[in-house]
Amino acid sequence: VDKSRLVNTANPTFTYTATGFVNGEGTNVFSTAPTLTPKDGSGATIPNNSSTAGTFSIVPSGAAAANYNFNYVNGIFIVDARTEQTISWTQDLSSVSFGDNIELNASATSNLAVTFDIADESIAKLLVTRAINLQAWWRLDGNSTSMAAETAGHENGPYNFQLVGPTRVTGKFGKGLSFDGTNDYASAFGYKGITGGNKRTYSFWLKTATSGRGIMYSGLASGSGSFALTLEANGKLKVNYGNGSVLGNTNLANNAWHQVVVTLPNAGKVNETKIYVDGSDDTGTITSGTNTVATATTANVTLGKVGTSFFSGLLDDVRIYSGDLKESGDDLEVTAIYSGGYGDFNKIRIVGTGSTDITANQPGSTSFAPALPLTKTITVSKQNQTITFNPFPPKSVGDFDFDPGAVASSSLPISYSSSDTTIAEIVGVDNDGDFLPDPGTQKIRVRKAGTVIITANQVGSSIYNPAPAVTQTLTINYYNLFEQSISGMQWWFDGYNVNADTSPDVASDTGVSGGFQWNDLSSNNRNAVQSDSAKFFTYVPSGLNGKGTVRFDAADTLSFDSATDTTKMVFAVMKQDVSQSLETKPFGGDLVTTSSGGKWGLKRQGVGLIDSGITSSGAFAVLTFQAEGGAYALYVNGTNMGEGTDSQTLSALNALGGTFKGEIAEAVAYNRLLPGLAREKIEGYLAHKWGLEGQLPTTHKYAVALPTFGGAQEIAFQPISDKTPASAPFTVTAESSSGLPVTFDSNDTTRATVSGNTV
Repeated sequence: VDKSRLVNTANPTFTYTATGFVNGEGTNVFSTAPTLTPKDGSGATIPNNSSTAGTFSIVPSGAAAANYNFNYVNGIFIVDARTEQTISWTQDLSSVSFGDNIELNASATSNLAVTFDIADESIAKLLVTRAINLQAWWRLDGNSTSMAAETAGHENGPYNFQLVGPTRVTGKFGKGLSFDGTNDYASAFGYKGITGGNKRTYSFWLKTATSGRGIMYSGLASGSGSFALTLEANGKLKVNYGNGSVLGNTNLANNAWHQVVVTLPNAGKVNETKIYVDGSDDTGTITSGTNTVATATTANVTLGKVGTSFFSGLLDDVRIYSGDLKESGDDLEVTAIYSGGYGDFNKIRIVGTGSTDITANQPGSTSFAPALPLTKTITVSKQNQTITFNPFPPKSVGDFDFDPGAVASSSLPISYSSSDTTIAEIVGVDNDGDFLPDPGTQKIRVRKAGTVIITANQVGSSIYNPAPAVTQTLTINYYNLFEQSISGMQWWFDGYNVNADTSPDVASDTGVSGGFQWNDLSSNNRNAVQSDSAKFFTYVPSGLNGKGTVRFDAADTLSFDSATDTTKMVFAVMKQDVSQSLETKPFGGDLVTTSSGGKWGLKRQGVGLIDSGITSSGAFAVLTFQAEGGAYALYVNGTNMGEGTDSQTLSALNALGGTFKGEIAEAVAYNRLLPGLAREKIEGYLAHKWGLEGQLPTTHKYAVALPTFGGAQEIAFQPISDKTPASAPFTVTAESSSGLPVTFDSNDTTRATVSGNTV
C-alpha cells in the first residue's frame, strides 16, 4: 500500500494486501509474513527521520506459505519537505452505465486541483467543456522529449506537437512544457488551426515572470492574415491579426498560473474578439476594430514563439475549438473551463463496456508535496436492447424488394430470416460487404403467394447484449396488376417505375431525371420516347403519396408505337394543371379526356363530349375511359359519369402528354371491353396503390377490400328467370373477375343443352 511522510519524521507503518488465495484461505496461512522495506533506486533502505526527499519504493519480500508461491508488487513511498496532502474520494461508481456523464468529486486537502487518468479510454473518456467543438487538444502530459501527443479533436489528426527544446515539468494539471525563452518551441506539423473568418476559441494555461514574449501563432506569425498571441512589455495579452489587434487588461507575467481564452465569432471583425483571463472578460484596447478577420493557411500551429520572440515560462492544457465559447446568460462556458482555477478535468463520459481504473492525482506545488494517487475501478455492464417490429401491410407478388422496417433501440443494424425462402427471401449485404446472414441493408424479396414468418434479430455488440428476437407474419397475395392477369393489355406506364426495372425510381436514375423515356411495363415494348429536349417531361419524385409521377407541360410529349388493334379501354390516375382548361389528348390519337371547362370528359375528337362535371384541375383522380363503338362510357373514381353511342372506335393512341398539361401517375390500355368485375378490379388496384381509395364510392366493390389478380377468382352469373320449352333459345350472361372467358354447361341435357352462351 502506497505511503508518504515529511522529511525528518519517522517512517509510517507499511501495510500490504495479498490476493490469489484459494479454497477460502487467506493471510492466515502465512508461515512467514512478508517484510516491507522502503528503498531508494540503489537498493539502500530509507531510515526513519531521514532528510532526503524523493519518491521511493516499498519493497515486499520473504513471504512463505505451504502450497503457495508469491509475486511481489512494489508500493510508492514519498518523502517530501513540503506540506503533506492527501486525496479524499468517497464517490460510489458501482452503478455507472453506458452513456452516463459523471462528475468526479475527488478533492485534495491542499485544495489544489485534482486531475484524473483513465486506464482504458475505450470505456471512459474525459468530457471537457464544449467537447463537441474541440478541434485539437494537447494536455502536454507524457514523457517524450520529442513529441507531445494530441489528446483528442481534429478529424484528420492526431496532430502531435513536435518538440524543439521544451522540457517536461510539473504543470498546472499533471505535466506541462517549460520553454527557456531562447530557442524552445513546438510545432503541430500539418495543422494550421482555425483559418479564414471561421469562429474559434484558443485556450491555454500559462505561468511566466517574463513579459514581452511570443506565446503562439497559427496561419501566419505576422502581417496580414496572421493570428498571433503575445505578451506585451506590460505583461498584457495581445491578439494580433495583422490588420488589427486586441489588447487585454491584466498583467500575466507575475509568475502565477493563469487561464487564457480568446474567442472570435463566425465571420467576425477584430472588435468582436474577446479575451478572458481566469474566467473573466479581460478585453481592453482595440485597434482597427472594424476590419474583418481573414487568417491565412500558411503556417502550422506553433507554440512557444511568435516570429523570433520566444516564450519563457510554462504552458499547459492547450485547446483549439471550432466554435466560440460563450459567457452570457445560461452559457457560462468560459467559467466552466476555468472552474475557479481547478480546470474542467473532473467529468467523464462512459463510452464502452468492461472495467477500467480511474486514478485521481494531485502532483503538488511549491508548498505541497505530491499526494498519493487514489484509484477506483469502474465496471460497465453491457446494455439491454429491444427490437420494434411493426406488422406488415398487405404485400403482393410483384412488389419491389422492401425494407422489413424493424428498429433496434440501440440503433444497431437488424438481420432477418425467413421461415420459407420460396415465399419470401431475405436479400442484401451488410455494411462491410459481407453476404448474409450478417445484418445490414437487408430487404425482403417476394417470391410467391403464401404466408411466412419473418424473424428480426440483433446480435449485440461490445456495448449491447443481443436483443430478444421478434417475429411478424407476412402474408403475400396477388394484389398487383400483371399483364397476364387480364388479357388484352396494349401498354402500361407507371410513374413509380418509369424505367421499368425491379426497383422504385429515384431522380438520379438514367432516363428518369432526364425525362426522355418512359418504358412500357407490358411485353409489347411500346416505350414512349422523345429526342427533343424541349419536349422532355419532368419527373416528380414524390408526386402522389410518396410515389413518383410524371409532369407534362402543354408542349411536352413522348411518342410510342401505336397498337395494331384498336384501344377500347384506358385506365389512368391523372390530374390536370390548375392553369389549364382545355380539351386535351394526353394519349395522342383522337381520345379527348378533358373539357374546355376544365372537367374530366370523354369523346372521340369531332363528336359530342361526355362531361363528368368533375373538375380535372389540381386533384388526382382514378379514371376509366371506355371507347367501344356504340358503347362509350366515362368513370371517375369508380362512378359512371355518362355514356355515349358514337358508332366509331378510336384511332390509334400513340403518345403520352400530347396537349395535356398536368401529371400522370399511371396509365394502362386494353384492346377490348373488360367486364364490370375486371374494370372494378383495375380501378381498385389504382386507387389503393396511389392512396386514392377514399375517393371511391362506398358501393364500389374495392372501396375497402384489395382486389386480387391471381389465385381465386369470382364469377358473376346473371339470374335466369323461369323458362318453358317455348322460351328456347335464350342467352345467358356471366363474367369473371379476371376477365377470362366463362363457359357454360348443363347438368341435365335432357332438359337443356348449351352451345356457347345460348341455351
